[in-house]
Amino acid sequence: MNFTHFTGGCCGGGHHHHAGGHHVRIHPGVCHHHDGHHHVGFYPGMFRHSGSQHAISDFRFSSGHTPVVLTSLANGVVGAASIIGCRTAVAGVIGADGNIILPCSAKVAQCVRKAGEITAITAYFTVTTPLDVAGQDETVTATIYRAPAGSNVFSPTTASVDLAPVLTSLLPAGTTLTGTKLIVPPVAVAAGDRLIMVYTMSGSAGDVAAMVTGAASASVTIVGGCGC
Repeated sequence: MNFTHFTGGCCGGGHHHHAGGHHVRIHPGVCHHHDGHHHVGFYPGMFRHSGSQHAISDFRFSSGHTPVVLTSLANGVVGAASIIGCRTAVAGVIGADGNIILPCSAKVAQCVRKAGEITAITAYFTVTTPLDVAGQDETVTATIYRAPAGSNVFSPTTASVDLAPVLTSLLPAGTTLTGTKLIVPPVAVAAGDRLIMVYTMSGSAGDVAAMVTGAASASVTIVGGCGC
């Protein structure tokens, strides 16, 4: 039985090598290994044999050294979001009618070269400045937004995951929140679509406005699609 070997760069669609006409399905990595040239993601149960010839790509996002700032408003409503790109981030993002209009100068989107389906998402958030309000819980959520070719209007998809544990003021700097989710049904993407990873924070009714700062990274698995 032959399997493929999946490797890829820190951001963008990974390379998927066929071996003996078979491939391995690899979900976004929970653990990561650097060998000096590649960034390889590992996930429990990653070695899944299949006779299909569909490519499987792992699109990765990272905030790098740019702070990720998340806010929630009174009554726990989502406030300012942050977009995670390739070793960069854009903070202070406010959506309009659920959409995000992204200027061309903001180089945080990744493009899809071939049509496919988003089947899984994994996200991480490491606290650098703890939640600034005591006595309330906040949930960090990572969501893929998609814009069709030729458009700068990004709309949320169902490729989304809530990270755990919930945020409280008691969680110290250095705490990492994680989330992994299989997307059922998968989210279809078309050739030329652009994807961004958006982090938000929300609370509960009766909460006051809150803010947290951290670093983020995430990845999505796309079956059939690969990065530009």
